[in-house]
Amino acid sequence: MTNFNTNELYKYENYVYDNDDVITLNLIDIDIFNNTVTCEITNRGRLEPASFDLYTNNNGTYFVYMLGANTHQVYIDDFTYMED
Repeated sequence: MTNFNTNELYKYENYVYDNDDVITLNLIDIDIFNNTVTCEITNRGRLEPASFDLYTNNNGTYFVYMLGANTHQVYIDDFTYMED
């Protein structure tokens, strides 16, 4: 898993696409002891924190984000640091 600047986790973001909408996920916390991640989710103008269980497979560490009937595997290493 990538080494993140824990003082600036919120600057790491990833996107999930739902038809015409883009859902933005920003990291808030990665808890390696409890295998959970907390993200701030921006969905159609609403902000909402959510926690997810972390899983590992051959491709890396990920969590499962459900969007309607669609399941997305969101890999932690796919989060990108957003400069100011």
